[in-house]
Amino acid sequence: MTKERKIKRKLDHLKEEIKEILRQIKDLEQEIFDSDKSLTTDKNHLANYDSPQKSKFVAYLRDVANVKETTISDYLDDLKHFKALIKRYLNKDIKADIFDIKDVAFLRSVVQELLSNKDFDDFNRKKHHHFSAPLNNYVKFLEYTNNSFIFED
Repeated sequence: MTKERKIKRKLDHLKEEIKEILRQIKDLEQEIFDSDKSLTTDKNHLANYDSPQKSKFVAYLRDVANVKETTISDYLDDLKHFKALIKRYLNKDIKADIFDIKDVAFLRSVVQELLSNKDFDDFNRKKHHHFSAPLNNYVKFLEYTNNSFIFED
């Protein structure tokens, strides 16, 4: 067998190995994607969001932060997954739903810990910051409401 033929055989073999590796990568990516979809399809962890705090947050987004209605709706949908995200990425059980939390320092520390988590960061980037944006806005809302004065007649 000539040297050139040996090189061609080796190249063909390596190409087949690369195809197999790419197939395995695709399978693993699909597995991750299917796992991530469970956050949006599993309704057992969703909170009841008919609360005065939710209404105040929506008003803040609309009137103070000048957020579009479609984005507000997206934020509310994404915030429904708060407890599941904390459980999944921080392995912590938070008993309160997001709109039950009014302690800015506590929420800020939880959000910072979540944002510092590499797996969450990868997931959040893949989802175009659908989870960090509403969480950060809720923290800003709590800071705003804790620093605002309400005057009544």
